[in-house]
Amino acid sequence: MRTIVHYTTLHEPGPYELMLPAGTYNIVAFGEKNKNLTYDKVEPSGQILSAEQYSASSGGVVGDLDIVFSEQNNEKIDFPLGSKIPPKKYNNFHSTCPGAIAEMDDFVFSDEYGKKGFWNGLEFFREIGGNVYFLEKYDPSKIPILFVHGAAGSPQNWRTFFESIDRNKYQPWFFYYPSGSSIDSMSHLLLWKIQNLQTKYKFKELYITAHSMGGLVVRSFMVNYGHLFPSITNFISISTPWGGEELASLGVKYSPAVIPAWRDMQPGSEFINSIYSKQIPPSVDYYLFFGHKGNRNIFRANNDTAVTLASQLDQRSQRDAKMIYGFNEDHLSILSSKQVISQYNAILADIYQKSTASYSIPGNRLLVDFSFDLPDKLSKPM
Repeated sequence: MRTIVHYTTLHEPGPYELMLPAGTYNIVAFGEKNKNLTYDKVEPSGQILSAEQYSASSGGVVGDLDIVFSEQNNEKIDFPLGSKIPPKKYNNFHSTCPGAIAEMDDFVFSDEYGKKGFWNGLEFFREIGGNVYFLEKYDPSKIPILFVHGAAGSPQNWRTFFESIDRNKYQPWFFYYPSGSSIDSMSHLLLWKIQNLQTKYKFKELYITAHSMGGLVVRSFMVNYGHLFPSITNFISISTPWGGEELASLGVKYSPAVIPAWRDMQPGSEFINSIYSKQIPPSVDYYLFFGHKGNRNIFRANNDTAVTLASQLDQRSQRDAKMIYGFNEDHLSILSSKQVISQYNAILADIYQKSTASYSIPGNRLLVDFSFDLPDKLSKPM
């Protein structure tokens, strides 16, 4: 009898992740034609090597686990016909392959589920993983903008933004991840997703916009891996705790159950120091947005109801910024402010105009296309 420890579903052939405790496993895949969560004879299937088992250490990563399907492979698969996969709580066929189309009103994209990703990141990852989602099929004529939420956030936090940008020019993407996890590990997950999307679609430009702790995820990604992606030319952070958060230190010190992200967000932590050990690639225009409408009392420094102004305006981050914009908004209202959206769209329009001008001005101009090399092997999470 086989016990299914974890499984994931894909909307198309592509990369996958499995989260497993330390142990030895058989890895099998099949094409679910009739969506009955059962391995049927008519369904193509495959495994990495017949009867070969793979061992994963606790906290480790095993890569190069590619599976080839065959229509006539049932007898060779070490997974009995008729085996049924246990249904998931919310969406049995939620795809973890990058570029999956998101139904933004689905419960898994709600604020409630986003909070689950902060307080119970392991369960969140087991149920839906972490992924980059689209609202529509990829369009090579449009520039993708990747939106990255903050702690306890979700893609729905970006509704005002993706409803306000010019959808004839831009296509919104969303990195949805368990925000209570180690920030550094989520940076590596973002690398894995962007690398696969870049390989598949070969997009020429990518903009990134991040809110709150999402800015830390993106900066970690940018300083460590940004040089691999010359297509990334614009980064806008909104209300990010660039200097860390004192409340995270209190959580680490006094909470009986410590959220991994708290350790990273402590002021002066190894993680906070690491994101300033290198600069953002010079090819990236970085803009810093901050909010200053919040609480002021003797117990806590000036803040936007969540992040102190001192942290939002940490000098190390300011040094990389092309422009800095302040708004009379709190930590959440800044995502729905007309003034913020107006400034945001003005930046996009300026960048777009300069970008298109560089390709359209006649005369003795040399137009250069670029390519880039990724590392020979990027670990495939298991």
